[in-house]
Amino acid sequence: MRRWILTILTVGLAFAVGLGIGYRRGINQPKPEASALPVKGSASPEADRSYERGPAGSATAGSFITLNSSDGMNFTKWTIDYANAERARTEFERKLKEASEVVSREPTYDEYGRKIGEKAVAKFDAGQKIGPASLLWTDREILCHVDSSSVQNILEYRKDFHR
Repeated sequence: MRRWILTILTVGLAFAVGLGIGYRRGINQPKPEASALPVKGSASPEADRSYERGPAGSATAGSFITLNSSDGMNFTKWTIDYANAERARTEFERKLKEASEVVSREPTYDEYGRKIGEKAVAKFDAGQKIGPASLLWTDREILCHVDSSSVQNILEYRKDFHR
C-alpha cells in the first residue's frame, strides 16, 4: 500500500511540475496581438512606420527574429548569449574584422553611465553569413546584430528603436 501511495504522489508531483513549466513557457511567448510593433515619436518623417514580426527561432545559445517594416524594409535580428562579457566582446571584434567597412562605432552605457559594451554599423561583402549591412552591439554577455540589405535601412532601424 505504501508503495502505491509513493507512486501516486511521485506521478502527481511530476505532472504538477510539467504543468508549471508549460504554463511559464506559455507566458513568455509573444502574444499574437503584439506582433505589430508601431514606432511613434520618432524624429523621422516615417513616424507612423510599424514593424511586423516574421518567422523566429532559437538556437543552442541564442535566437533570431525577422522584422518587416510597413514601408518595405526587412531585418533579421540575432541575439547570442555568451558565458561572459569578454567572450561577447571577442565575437563582436571578430565579426567587425570580417566587415568590408565599419561605418560607425561607439561605446554603449547603462542607465548609470557605466560602459556595458559597444555598437557598430558595418558593411559586409556578399557571401558573408552576416549583412550586407549590419548593426552590431554588445550588452554585457549578449551580442546582437541586425542585418538588412542597406546601411540606410540599418540607420532607420537605429532611429526607430533608439539603438
